[in-house]
Amino acid sequence: MDIWIGGVVSPETDAAFRAARTPLVAALASTVGGKNFGAPVDLWSVTPLLVGEAMPFREEAKFRRRARELDCSFALPVAEFLAADARTRVRLLGGLLRRSVSAASDLGVDPLDVEGFMAAIDAAVAHAVDEQAEPA
Repeated sequence: MDIWIGGVVSPETDAAFRAARTPLVAALASTVGGKNFGAPVDLWSVTPLLVGEAMPFREEAKFRRRARELDCSFALPVAEFLAADARTRVRLLGGLLRRSVSAASDLGVDPLDVEGFMAAIDAAVAHAVDEQAEPA
């Protein structure tokens, strides 16, 4: 399974989003690395919506069984994201990944090893947070 983290971002959130996404995607490659956790999904897509109060996008989660794709778009509070430090931003993105696993379960994606997938996400987030450590 491939995990893709996109982003609907504003100019004010773009740099911070990319800085948080890059180490998380790298960490996911090592913790998830082709595993599918039993899910009948080839592409797991999570799109954070970081566009502010007048957001023209709505949150949604869709499972396309024939295409074997899960697509989730979830809002992240812009003010909270921008006020957060680099480590917390990674954790916020990790929270959206965890939310996508819950949404998949609610959508009837079965079988799905929810606990195993959540543990892999948590491990990736922990690794990515460590990558955000301040230089000594």
